Amino acid sequence: MCYAIEDADLPSIAYVGEDPLILKGSLRRAASLGIHPRPDPRHIRSVAKAFGLSSLLKRLGSTKASISERGGNLSSGEQLGVGLTRAALMRPDLIIIDHPALTVNGRAEKLIGKLREMTDATVVVVAPPDALPCADQVIKLA
Repeated sequence: MCYAIEDADLPSIAYVGEDPLILKGSLRRAASLGIHPRPDPRHIRSVAKAFGLSSLLKRLGSTKASISERGGNLSSGEQLGVGLTRAALMRPDLIIIDHPALTVNGRAEKLIGKLREMTDATVVVVAPPDALPCADQVIKLA
């Protein structure tokens, strides 16, 4: 059986996972993949800095510089930053984050706070319960 949904106001969802959705190309392309219309490069740069990518931008020189397929030339934290940048630029209704680098060095609270500032999205994080003291609600799966 097949159903078609016509003119429905469906929620948009951003997923930030450990296996990054990054195609070979520019940082601008990686951060705005699937977003239409593509945000202004200055806005992309500003959001990328908010998610900890200042050193990456400095290293690459610009948002036009090349990134390897799947972010192979990026650290795990930089891959997370690209995913969070894309999620913030999308302004979805729901953001699901399943990335171990989020909970390293107490970064989660700051980064989730930034997402909440920039979007009205509900943020769901897959992490150990004690890793997110800022969580409004914790659901423990057995």
